[in-house]
Amino acid sequence: MIDEKETLQALKLPRETHVQRNFPFNRLAPQLTSENMKLFQKTVETHGVRLLATVNTKTTNIPVYEDEETIFQEIHFFQIKIKDLKWVKRVYRIIAEAMPYPLLIRFVTRSETVWIGAIHQKIAKSGLLKMQKCYTTNPKINERVYLKSWAFAQIDTYHLKAFYENLLHQMVRIELSETYGSNTGPGLEKSTTRLEAIKALDKEISSCITKAKKEVQMNKRIEWQMKVNELKVKKEKWIKGET
Repeated sequence: MIDEKETLQALKLPRETHVQRNFPFNRLAPQLTSENMKLFQKTVETHGVRLLATVNTKTTNIPVYEDEETIFQEIHFFQIKIKDLKWVKRVYRIIAEAMPYPLLIRFVTRSETVWIGAIHQKIAKSGLLKMQKCYTTNPKINERVYLKSWAFAQIDTYHLKAFYENLLHQMVRIELSETYGSNTGPGLEKSTTRLEAIKALDKEISSCITKAKKEVQMNKRIEWQMKVNELKVKKEKWIKGET
């Protein structure tokens, strides 16, 4: 597993963006409910939150972006040492909704690493962000594959929203390619729809196979197998982009 210095080197972010310091818990605490604070303290290692880099106009010359629903003034890259990956989405939401900037967080256990980002909507009164949709890397795919695709020179720098959403799109593109052999074109929304459809079909196929194995009547077992074959055809069409 690579360390934070190697991570920043792989991302090839401008030196001006690098921070690499502990993030003080007392900056988050006032924004947290007592329940969220207990969960955070239970799951995150002591002094385990590190701010790796901040990407903004000053450090990269990438313009800010704002419309009625979203705002991108800067993007924060974090690393968090967590006790178990099962908590990562909940911890991400806790931090993301306590801060006014979109985040890309690298969660690290002793043996695994997962990155998480999200689509957010701004809350007008508070200036904070509400998480709409979460994106994660696949821990079964080598982290360096993602890092290579996120190299700064390769990412869209038209504005900060384009920059951030391109990072999310690479997460989806890589999982489609590495896990399913599916090549996807540009566009986060379309790629996400394809990946979600394939995963839903995978889940349904697995369920049907389990039911077929438990079925004692031969004709019912054959019906389940026919259903599996039908779902596999649908899945293949999604993989090939024929839907």
